[in-house]
Amino acid sequence: MCSLRQLCTNPAGRPRTSSIYYVVLIALTCNLTTFAKAGLVISVDFNPMVDGIQNTLSVVQGESFSANVVLEYDDLIGLDSYQFSLQFDDSAMTATAAFQFTPAGFDSFPTALTIDGPNIFPFNAASGPFPFSGPTSIAPVVIGTVTFNAGMTLGNFSLQPYEDGLLDGSFDNNGEQILNLDFNSGTVTITAVPEPSSIVLSLMAGAYLLVRRPRRRLSIKEIFSCG
Repeated sequence: MCSLRQLCTNPAGRPRTSSIYYVVLIALTCNLTTFAKAGLVISVDFNPMVDGIQNTLSVVQGESFSANVVLEYDDLIGLDSYQFSLQFDDSAMTATAAFQFTPAGFDSFPTALTIDGPNIFPFNAASGPFPFSGPTSIAPVVIGTVTFNAGMTLGNFSLQPYEDGLLDGSFDNNGEQILNLDFNSGTVTITAVPEPSSIVLSLMAGAYLLVRRPRRRLSIKEIFSCG
């Protein structure tokens, strides 16, 4: 098997130009792959009782439902603080309640969540009791729950976490703002309430099947044992 030195040189010991380009390409690819992996991930999850992020939900008009905001972090520098907002389509749904929870290793800021039109803010916490001492790894944890009522508009609608450029921001234990992060939205599909006539037809069809279900014939032994 060739060493890296043998790969990059010819038999005369001179550099192979094409091989050098190849090594540089590998190095750049590795750096891009490392950069692409976000340390901080914020997701919308409609069912935290199921493994993985459940980011889609179907409801009917007027139905109440909940959306959970999940935080995940993995970086050796450590997460000192976070602050972000959640946006939704207030023409299709109404937010009726919003609560946030402080993950282990953090202190809450003295602020409650505010529902202001299509925005809910601020989801936030900071490491404590000492600053810049946040954890380096946080398994997916629910840090907030919002309850909505679906409106009458049909279609697919997004719940999108985001950072307000003026007020929001997340920082690591070096005091640097975290720029390599992912916001994963959730999608709510609002469907029409079934018409009463279709419900009645469904019930009638079920009753008909029950009536038409064939009876089990008795065996000879069962007939004589009845007497």
